[in-house]
Amino acid sequence: MMTMKVEELLKKKKLEQRSKLENLEDLEKIIQLKKQKKCKKVKAPVVKEPEPEVITAPVDVPTFFRAALENKLPVIEKYLSDKGDPNVCDKVS
Repeated sequence: MMTMKVEELLKKKKLEQRSKLENLEDLEKIIQLKKQKKCKKVKAPVVKEPEPEVITAPVDVPTFFRAALENKLPVIEKYLSDKGDPNVCDKVS
């Protein structure tokens, strides 16, 4: 008997806490909240960076220029590590 009264009081409290529809704005607010609840957050796929190319062959000047234009750092690093001249573009012109 005591638990029934407690349950009724809890139910009554919950009903009182609900937002009441007093005007059209209240209804719109409830609809917006329901839409937000339904919308699931989509996780952006994690894009793995491709592993850097391993360059074993010597890099010639035209390949170095192409790599510089395309921002291919492994090729540029290989050219420079092979004692390639970083100022070669000044000599070609």
